[in-house]
Amino acid sequence: MPADERHFLDAGVFIGAILLGEPRHSEAYPFVEAARRGDFRSCTSVGVLSEVYGALTWTGAVTPHTPADAAQAVRESWNCRLPLKCCRMGSKSASFICSWQNATT
Repeated sequence: MPADERHFLDAGVFIGAILLGEPRHSEAYPFVEAARRGDFRSCTSVGVLSEVYGALTWTGAVTPHTPADAAQAVRESWNCRLPLKCCRMGSKSASFICSWQNATT
């Protein structure tokens, strides 16, 4: 993988990692944990994190989270031991992209 390449983590990956009963949990959780450890470079957007929060608090969810619990889950899913870099990508109207930076890069 080129040094500047990152894997974009979408809402489905975070939701699968957070929810134990989610069919994708066994696949998504180790993937998110590997990103948090810095095994590979990854990024997501503020919009994705908002989508995760919305999915967790949705009243139609199998087990809806309270707003406080959902906010905590989103914070913890993104929390990592690596420096966090938020940068604006593309045009002025582009959303912010947040990425974990491997300590060696």
